[in-house]
Amino acid sequence: MKTIAMVACVAALAACDDDTTSLGTQDLSMTEGADMTVPDMAVRRMADVPLMFQPEGLWWDSASQALYLANDKGPQIIKWDESSSTAAFQVFAKLPDIDPKFGSLGQVIQLEDGSWLTTRFGFGAAGAVLKTDADGQHTVEVGGLNPAHERIGLTEDANGNVYTGWFTGSMPVANGTVSKVALDGSGETDLVTGVGKPVGVLALGDQLYISDQMNNVILKTPLASPGTTTTFASLPNPDELAAGPSNTLFAVSSQGSVWQIATDGTPMMLEDGYKALRGVAYDADHKRLFFSEPDSGSPDGGAGMPMLHVIPID
Repeated sequence: MKTIAMVACVAALAACDDDTTSLGTQDLSMTEGADMTVPDMAVRRMADVPLMFQPEGLWWDSASQALYLANDKGPQIIKWDESSSTAAFQVFAKLPDIDPKFGSLGQVIQLEDGSWLTTRFGFGAAGAVLKTDADGQHTVEVGGLNPAHERIGLTEDANGNVYTGWFTGSMPVANGTVSKVALDGSGETDLVTGVGKPVGVLALGDQLYISDQMNNVILKTPLASPGTTTTFASLPNPDELAAGPSNTLFAVSSQGSVWQIATDGTPMMLEDGYKALRGVAYDADHKRLFFSEPDSGSPDGGAGMPMLHVIPID
């Protein structure tokens, strides 16, 4: 894909290829003075953008015309505001500091009340859901959740219910569950059990969709009575999910491909040939898809450059 948008990088970015990179080296607030604008990206529908941080979960907010990205090694929520004259990446929210070996972020979503939720993977010791005020100024850890649960996916349904996927163990023997989270700190209720590795979760229409990366499927279960699942689509190593046009959905894969899935479950591959992909978000106003390609040096091994990709959806 031809690169038409670039973000200037500072010398410190070279450290991003090292698995042992400390938390601070990818704290975007430490790069003040660096050029982080995105020339000509406004309403562009195709771009490859090198980043100065590790992008994970993505969220497009059509109301503010802004893209929000979880900075995996920050830990931060980063905002790219298309409506601003500078169109630069900037820190929207600083999340609680944590030792990198117990950190890593997953999906970021905006709730109906304007506040934000982000999952922390936790590596079996610090799994969490983090709640941030609408203005990004204050973040707390949602109480009552088991820190041994490794969390990535997160979604809210039309009734304000919040769901997250979690698992314990490693592939090929991961043991996964999807639960409903009480944001008042009273805990969570397990709804869907027996999932291998639930990475992405998405409430869309009257269904809850779950990407089971271990078993190469996307499952679905009715939101009215979540529990029993059926296979909705089969594709290699599905990761995060996003709602698409006309009740279709998008999925990225840890094998480096991007998919659009029809309402009958038929998958169509849109792009291929990337390193492992993580987050995905759809901008319906401009008919474009954002997806994140973190530096493959962490967690996948090998050298690489963190990237944000944009492709047109017609």
